[in-house]
Amino acid sequence: MNTTTLHRDPGPLWQLGRGQTLQLPAMRVARWLRLREGKLWVTADGRADGPTPEDWWLSPGECLRLPAGTSALAEGWAPASFELLEEPQA
Repeated sequence: MNTTTLHRDPGPLWQLGRGQTLQLPAMRVARWLRLREGKLWVTADGRADGPTPEDWWLSPGECLRLPAGTSALAEGWAPASFELLEEPQA
């Protein structure tokens, strides 16, 4: 597996090939992951103050909210493109 670590959002569109992974480290703000095309598996680490780890399968058009302080691993199950957006702070 190829793994990439995300330190900041350098652009609006990310691409993962089949079997390629991307580590999304915990951040101070919540983020939204929106799948544009392909199939994506996402597993989020449990937070010290939150639930146990969870897994999601995303299809095109689906969104997933990653709460502040949550790290995750995304893997393309088919070539996938997705957006990773920071949630505006109130």
